[in-house]
Amino acid sequence: MRHDKALMDLRIYPIRPRGTAACPGLFDAPAMPVRRRHIGPPLARFVGEHGPLDRLAHLRARHSLAGMEARRAARNADPDRATCRNASAHPVVARGNRIRRRAGLPSPRQGRA
Repeated sequence: MRHDKALMDLRIYPIRPRGTAACPGLFDAPAMPVRRRHIGPPLARFVGEHGPLDRLAHLRARHSLAGMEARRAARNADPDRATCRNASAHPVVARGNRIRRRAGLPSPRQGRA
């Protein structure tokens, strides 16, 4: 997973208990077309395996917080956004982000000095 972006955006969706199995299809249609149009596709998707369960997460790379905020504003202004929010209202109980910036450390693949 190589990229040249400064930020990693891990968007976490807590799901109603035992509802995670139905969520990948939920996020593909109808929500994902709007997200892809404005936010871009996720680099990866994850589900909780250890620790807190009933979580779906999308990982995306970003150049800047300002760019991320502009993309979200465009997504929120999209007329199809209401359909997305209504479709995910039942299983998704909250949303949250964990933003991480690139560290000035050598890549694990570069080895250590």
